[in-house]
Amino acid sequence: MCENARNWWGGGVERAVAVSCALLAMGGVCAAHAQHELGGQVWIDYNPAWQVSPAGELFGDVGARTELEGLSWFRLVVRPGFRQRVSSRVQVGGGVGSFYSANDIVDDRWELRPWQGMVVSWPSSGVPLEHYVRIEQRIDLNTGTWDARVSLRGRYRVHTRFEWARTPAGTYWRVLAGVEGFLTLVGDQGQFREQFRVSAAVERGLRPRLVLLGEVMLQRAGWLLAGRTVDDLVVRIRFFQYLRQ
Repeated sequence: MCENARNWWGGGVERAVAVSCALLAMGGVCAAHAQHELGGQVWIDYNPAWQVSPAGELFGDVGARTELEGLSWFRLVVRPGFRQRVSSRVQVGGGVGSFYSANDIVDDRWELRPWQGMVVSWPSSGVPLEHYVRIEQRIDLNTGTWDARVSLRGRYRVHTRFEWARTPAGTYWRVLAGVEGFLTLVGDQGQFREQFRVSAAVERGLRPRLVLLGEVMLQRAGWLLAGRTVDDLVVRIRFFQYLRQ
């Protein structure tokens, strides 16, 4: 039995696929348990990064988001940031996000979101995990009246990744799976009310500085087995470019 367990955990691809399927199945069961509305969204973003020191990096993303049915809103996202590695397992960072939502029915909304976060990689063997804790100060503006909803939100994400078929040319395959929780600590939640998210992704290294990632996420406006809520199935395409190494 112990030998079988070691063989299973030793197959990175197999266990990555198993973890991803289990997480998405868990999210599907939670969604099916509750009375809810299920919507679909598409997110596409470009993620550049510049290494400015041996341990420091400027990074960010520029992207667009919309819903699959109705197309009643369109969201433009711009999020510059900086991260610094302080040890082999710990990284800290911060930045500011800008989310502009153009809506057909209600007034457009613009959210400014300064944030600070820390990533801890532990354990690094067996099933490697990354723990990400983030605090966000959210200023959600109604562009018709310029009234603002102000809040403080915490986020915690844990995810794992498994890689194979890396070559000297920089190509590789990677599978990622994760769970994330959101908690409003102070104030009104604003326009984004997600509280729980599960995700699975496949990443492809195209060249040493170019990466393409496809991700599927189920996010909920309630916790796990909460009652009536709104769920979204999100398909996300991400393009990463490392402009200096």
